[in-house]
Amino acid sequence: KKLNDFQQSINYFEKAIKLDPNHIEALNNLGLLLHKNGNFKKAIKSYENAIEINPDYLASYPEIGLILTHQNDSNGINYYKNALIISPENPELRFGLAWSYQTFGKNELAIMEYESLLKNHPNYINAKFNLGLLYLQGNKTTSSKKLFYEIIRKQSNNIEAYYNLYKCAKIEGDSIKANELKLTVLDLDSNFLKTIID
Repeated sequence: KKLNDFQQSINYFEKAIKLDPNHIEALNNLGLLLHKNGNFKKAIKSYENAIEINPDYLASYPEIGLILTHQNDSNGINYYKNALIISPENPELRFGLAWSYQTFGKNELAIMEYESLLKNHPNYINAKFNLGLLYLQGNKTTSSKKLFYEIIRKQSNNIEAYYNLYKCAKIEGDSIKANELKLTVLDLDSNFLKTIID
């Protein structure tokens, strides 16, 4: 039944587009359904059709950016950049661009975008987390720890933040702090470390 409802929704939007080929929302919604169904090529085509009709139609850009980035196609970056031209203050778009940069190893650009995002939206937890990871990768443990402790103040059970603090302590050679953080991680989830820590 669920698949049938899903197909009915796709059919509904396809009919709407047949009646009005310039119906941007129908094209975008069809793209969302196809995307959700794993039909990425058709989803991108539907999103691109919406953009072709109205290049300022924001909703389709990040969806294409998301699909392409997940498919290891760095053109996803350009879709996030184009979306930010339309809506430069949008934090989700800035996050998407930073994440896309990070995915393709453009860490300095990713750091710049995350820092810019956090300047205007200091409580954006996912941006703090990803920036903390990038700082950690670059052995900037002081900056990394600051972000992970800020996350823990908002989300006291964020096991990944504690784990990354543990990694910072290991890099810094602080075995007492590392053991303390390891115990905290184990208290939160006794299975978390089994596959991660040597």
